[in-house]
Amino acid sequence: MKVGHSAGHRLKGRPRPVALSLQPKAFLRGFPSIHFEGIPAPDFAPFPPPISREFSTRIFIHSCVHCPVMNTTDTPPLRILLVDDSPTFLNAAIHALAADPRIEIVGKAFSGQEGVDLVAQAQPDLVLMDVAMPHMNGFEATRLIKAQPNAPQIVILTSYDLPHYRAAAQTAGADSFISKADFGTLMLPLIDSVLAERNSALS
Repeated sequence: MKVGHSAGHRLKGRPRPVALSLQPKAFLRGFPSIHFEGIPAPDFAPFPPPISREFSTRIFIHSCVHCPVMNTTDTPPLRILLVDDSPTFLNAAIHALAADPRIEIVGKAFSGQEGVDLVAQAQPDLVLMDVAMPHMNGFEATRLIKAQPNAPQIVILTSYDLPHYRAAAQTAGADSFISKADFGTLMLPLIDSVLAERNSALS
């Protein structure tokens, strides 16, 4: 398993991956609240103080003002599902992404379990997944979605850019990891990469 530093820190596949310096299990041993085999804990602990999450969301909203609008193409739009328990973040993300005509927002979910259920209904190409959500965290939801046939690509999108979060995302099967503070600069390049891969597979 590899992690890259371009187009939103791709966790596997292209472009230009580099080896992860520490093994996921070494990170996970200190965080027993992740239970991939049983009932997940309400949240992935430990979390930074709540003000950090609010501050990161404000940075995200500001950065999205500068998201460029891409040209239309004849290819089918990229179907995106957003999963986050913050209505403020969801509304800001949908507003930013809807400006790109290559993107279709097919749904939004406020919990990990709701996100798992909506994947089967909406059949997205890409899921943007938060981590800290009640009842089922984003890592457990990612693991369940990736266990389904024809699973979509999943990007972990969180306020907490921490090494053990990146390791847990990789262990759960996520394709990429982006800090919410970097949404405005990294999300559209990542979408470019996902669309290029899809178009190459269809051609």
